[in-house]
Amino acid sequence: MTVQPRARRPALVALLCALLAPTCVPGNDAAAAEPWRASTQSPPAVLCPGDPPAPVRFAAQELRSYIARILGAPVPEQAAGPTIQLDMAPDAGLGDEGFELRADGAAFRIRGGGALGTLFGAYEFLRRFGGCRFSDLAPDGEHVPRRSTIEAPRELLRLTPRLWYRALQFIYTEDPALARRRIDWTAKNGFNFVLYRLFHEEALAEPDPAELAFTPAVGPGRDRRITQAWFERELLPEIRKRGLKLDMNLHNLLYWLPPHRYWETHPEWYALTGGKRNPNPKQLCLCTSNTAAVAELVANVRR
Repeated sequence: MTVQPRARRPALVALLCALLAPTCVPGNDAAAAEPWRASTQSPPAVLCPGDPPAPVRFAAQELRSYIARILGAPVPEQAAGPTIQLDMAPDAGLGDEGFELRADGAAFRIRGGGALGTLFGAYEFLRRFGGCRFSDLAPDGEHVPRRSTIEAPRELLRLTPRLWYRALQFIYTEDPALARRRIDWTAKNGFNFVLYRLFHEEALAEPDPAELAFTPAVGPGRDRRITQAWFERELLPEIRKRGLKLDMNLHNLLYWLPPHRYWETHPEWYALTGGKRNPNPKQLCLCTSNTAAVAELVANVRR
């Protein structure tokens, strides 16, 4: 099931314009006027280099899936007509997240400066030439048109992100399937980081193992903070296969210097509030003027 997109989605269009800076290079000969073309009768094979990294393999899977839906025909495994060829190569002008799109005879090439750039290039192909829209979470928030042909001009198109940091934050557990759909949406729309905050299982208010995994909230007393085990089980595989980057923000200071381990022996490592040290501090709560506290935090990060 797909939902038809609104006539205008100014916020999403503005976001995509902010994320990507294009460079177009026109073709130099008469053959450039003839676009690259795939059709229902001749769908393209999607090809990868011999042993591509996981994000490039995933980009190929996504292209095969969406192109089959657009053309209403299965995508062949072997080249017998037009092809889409995925690759990645270091390029100072692209960085690891930029990409270039170009037609080369019967082949259409998507080359990223890195693996994530190749995935971004695959989604740009689907958006720009396939007519797809990834306005909201899949499947209901996407528009995948039905077409008899997909055409792309011969001009070389190079795109690089305008913003170096683009992320959504994950703090609380939710339906894992919904969380994975959010991660899917971020990659399709050019986000490069997953910002997250973790808590130690043994520090949660309800240490029963059944409470550490996701269960729907049944009341305000339920502790639904993300633990390492939940994150690695439910979200990390989806993040890794897309090549997204991870960032633990400043709210993770307590993860690296947890009070349940250090409070009894080192209360001086925690903030002095109202003349008292607090064993249950909030957010920016470490005594960063204490060199021993800072040294232990750094050591824990390095481990």
